Amino acid sequence: MSAAVYDLSIHQLRTFLEVARTGNLTKAANRLGYAQSSVTVHIRTLERRLGVRLFHRHSQGVRLTDEGESVIGHASRLFEVIDDMVRSVGSSEPVRGRVAIGGPAVLTSYYLGPLLRKCHQVYPELRLSTRTLRPSDIEKTVRTGEVDLGFVLTEDCGDDQLRDGPLHWRTLCAVDFVAVSTTKAGARVDDVVLVDDPECVAQQVMAREFRRQFGRPLPSLEVGSIASAVDNLRDTTNVAFVPYVAVKEKIDRGELSIVSHFPSAHVHARAIWRAEMTNAPTLTAVVRHAVEVLSDPVAELATVAPTCALATAG
Repeated sequence: MSAAVYDLSIHQLRTFLEVARTGNLTKAANRLGYAQSSVTVHIRTLERRLGVRLFHRHSQGVRLTDEGESVIGHASRLFEVIDDMVRSVGSSEPVRGRVAIGGPAVLTSYYLGPLLRKCHQVYPELRLSTRTLRPSDIEKTVRTGEVDLGFVLTEDCGDDQLRDGPLHWRTLCAVDFVAVSTTKAGARVDDVVLVDDPECVAQQVMAREFRRQFGRPLPSLEVGSIASAVDNLRDTTNVAFVPYVAVKEKIDRGELSIVSHFPSAHVHARAIWRAEMTNAPTLTAVVRHAVEVLSDPVAELATVAPTCALATAG
């Protein structure tokens, strides 16, 4: 048996079952709280790892192939076993309470939406509130208890296990930053690079690599937000250094292009919390779903419109 089969993930199988039930990628994405592109990639990844085609595509949606019909039986039984396991060891008490979350703008605006939707769906009595914080303030607010769960960006993916000490952590997903400019204007290495927060580790990586590559400091200008960095590209030769998820649609439409001769940055999102909170049911529930949703190897989870309004609800 191919080793790739053992890399099958629970969320890919769940996506497969939801697409099979609805017969439609868009409906499945809405029910799961995913971007439709995530659903598509989940199915393609599953097909590649199993070595079979699972669905026939048609104008109204999709229908199972013979191989898909076989897989759906096995996948359904797998989730029955998982449900039995949870019932045998889990508590019948509903998860209720409040979890305060803090993180940088890129995560609260573009990445946490699917997590919040998932938690609202599974734990209707759990209230989540989020705060957008400067990177230097996140760990401090977790330590002081102002927020229960912090999300930070880090260069080091590390291992994803808890660590000893006052803070515990879990590494979740990769977050890519790229340099972009308008397609009508060529970017020069002496053009101003617009950034939203010089404290962001990705922008520190960019500055370091720029100096290494070109032998001089990065000519940057802080503009206050990711959206401002993109908006200020109009009719200029400036470059914006922003998360890829924030500009993917504009790149796809040809409105922006990646400046290939400028450095990019590949960093990681990490959840952190106080050690004494590790076994708290509310925090455990949120971290478990953060691992499920954000650890998805498909970064397309984040290719949705900003979720600021949703992220501050609750």
